[in-house]
Amino acid sequence: MEILEVLEEEGADLERVIMCHIERTVSQLESVEKIAERGCSIAYDMFGYEMYYPYSRFDVPNDAGRINQVKRLIDDGYLDKILLSHDIDMKIRLTKYGGYGYGHLLNNIIPRMRLKGITDAQIDQMLIENPMRLLTFPDL
Repeated sequence: MEILEVLEEEGADLERVIMCHIERTVSQLESVEKIAERGCSIAYDMFGYEMYYPYSRFDVPNDAGRINQVKRLIDDGYLDKILLSHDIDMKIRLTKYGGYGYGHLLNNIIPRMRLKGITDAQIDQMLIENPMRLLTFPDL
């Protein structure tokens, strides 16, 4: 919330702000919702991290936990604030080295989201519509 206060004081449009790595920085879903209520978008961008993260004070959720959090945010009315992705930041994340690889989100996570009741329209909004809105620069 302090980051958002600084951005707001400096004149940033919080509707254009994306808080990345939310699942390793904010432990309470209620706090995530407060960030979204300020206008900020939330990026669940660590899909595939099924391990301990040493720089966090809390347990980082696994993919099932991330899906459950996303489902609850959707149910609570924050669909237009959610972005989904995963990092391939180390070679061990590539399939060649035993990781899930670049296809993890589409091949593994999206089918599990459907099993949890997340619709194709909601998935399209998180994967296509929300990023398109946020990453398009308004006319200058």
